[in-house]
Amino acid sequence: MLAVSDPIVDLARALLSCDDVRIYSAEAWAKFTGAANYDQLLHRDYLNHTLVVPTDDLQFQQVEVFVYLVDVPDDLGPPHLVSQTLTQGLPAKPNWYPCTNVDDPDGFVSPTGRSDLYESEISGAGPAGTVIAFQPGTLHRGTGLTAHHGARYSMQLCFRPAGVEWGQRRSVGRPQPLQRVVRVRRTRHPRPTRTFRLPTARPRLLDSPDAARCRPPIPRLGHLRVETVKSRTPCGHAVRRSLGSRGDRNT
Repeated sequence: MLAVSDPIVDLARALLSCDDVRIYSAEAWAKFTGAANYDQLLHRDYLNHTLVVPTDDLQFQQVEVFVYLVDVPDDLGPPHLVSQTLTQGLPAKPNWYPCTNVDDPDGFVSPTGRSDLYESEISGAGPAGTVIAFQPGTLHRGTGLTAHHGARYSMQLCFRPAGVEWGQRRSVGRPQPLQRVVRVRRTRHPRPTRTFRLPTARPRLLDSPDAARCRPPIPRLGHLRVETVKSRTPCGHAVRRSLGSRGDRNT
């Protein structure tokens, strides 16, 4: 379980200054030259990592981690990042900063081009085993693969303190018609299963002034319930299904 191995979890605990952390996303990525356009605009990950207004309070931070499973030189599309020392004055909105001027009536993309930010990028190129950790508020972007028959394999892992229940991957969109929660087999090492633990208590809300900026208040999810399905995975693990509003199943 590389995603919750001791070195990775210890790094997350150190960066979050918290001993009790949760992994809220673990994805394995495979990218191939010519398969898609991986070149992105500089952006932050507020829109799909948090339900509430971003905060600078250290006890409510989140951390994203890229882990390279192969060597990732510059022609295999490493992420580019901009130091937060250069972006401290930028507001949370807009979320995306293009290199040239654009017209965005919704205000999520900056209408003013910021070529200076692109000139300040730091490449994340590195050998297999490289770990890149950053906050969702760090400006970053994916870059294109140019190597002939290039292939890049990596993982994206996201961690948060146990109490920051509003910090979730894809928390604002992409609802799934059927969600499954698979029980993790217990091992002799308790840390991996603890890192996956589901919430057992109501999370603490943000203290003011952050709480005052969140309108409307976060609703309670009292309309959700869990039903055990009479089936098992090929490995024999019990599978559970999340249902929608009372009496209506998501199918």
